[in-house]
Amino acid sequence: MGKTAVIAGSTGLIGQQLIKHLSEDNRYDKILALTRKAKASDLPKVEYVVVDFDHLPIYQKEINGDDAFCALGTTRQKAGSKEAFYKVDYTYIWEFGRIMAQNQAQSFTLVSSMGADKDSFFYYNEVKGKIEDSISQLDFEKITIVRPSLLLGDREEERLGEGIAQTFSKLFSPIIPAKYDGIEASQVAKAMIKAANDGKNELEIIENDELQKM
Repeated sequence: MGKTAVIAGSTGLIGQQLIKHLSEDNRYDKILALTRKAKASDLPKVEYVVVDFDHLPIYQKEINGDDAFCALGTTRQKAGSKEAFYKVDYTYIWEFGRIMAQNQAQSFTLVSSMGADKDSFFYYNEVKGKIEDSISQLDFEKITIVRPSLLLGDREEERLGEGIAQTFSKLFSPIIPAKYDGIEASQVAKAMIKAANDGKNELEIIENDELQKM
């Protein structure tokens, strides 16, 4: 009997790649992708589950699985305020993690960010550090936190600043240290799946340069 994966943040750059690679992975029989709006799946193992992230606990019975993958995240600019950003990048992730732990999922794999630090002067990095700290306290056999640098890939929505940064990153990649170099979303997704299945029962934090090698 294969495993069930549950993905929060399934419509984003990494989330889409997680769906693609998990659906091709023989270790998984079912992929539950949480989404705000109804969406049809063109992949046989993938089922989209419509949820309201503001009331996630009411869906606890529906979002049951073996391995949880969280790629939720926004930017302060897109969210519109510090409070709205915190709600997505801390509260939603915390609720998802808490529910999956209560449902006795074996692993939780979280997309964080390079520079995450709960004591950071920068609000973005501070929130990322705080959610890392909170998730690491939950009761999973395996917790993996990945800290990618600039994500490369085609987004459904355009982010002008990121588009410019992606172009810059590709041009200067040969001279940018691996720790800071842009990374393909597909590579991050594959590293997340590999880490969730590596048999190590521990807390593992994977920095950008290590993700590049996986």
